[in-house]
Amino acid sequence: MDNNDPVPPPARQIDLREEIPRDHPAPQVVERALASAWSLAATSRPPPGSARVRSASPGKARLVRANGDGWTLIGRTDGPVLLLADAMRGLPVGIDDEPRLSELLTALTAAAQRAAR
Repeated sequence: MDNNDPVPPPARQIDLREEIPRDHPAPQVVERALASAWSLAATSRPPPGSARVRSASPGKARLVRANGDGWTLIGRTDGPVLLLADAMRGLPVGIDDEPRLSELLTALTAAAQRAAR
């Protein structure tokens, strides 16, 4: 592809995320999904595949993916985090401003290691 290509590249999920107003019902969905993610992180034997981690280039960052009933959380330990929920189809939600988000990613990383055993 060169700069003269008349067809723009397709949008990426991360580019489609948007802030949701507090009066929108989505924050309730986000809160339930995050509570479920914390429960998954605390489980001594997470179901296989429910939490996965791999290295993310460049640097030492990790890419964390966790999923539960009706939600998927995808994020970099050094960057953006998205929540995809069945209740909000087609609306990726950026949750970078959630308190304790880095703690959750660390806990999900540990859960992924337990699930892989």
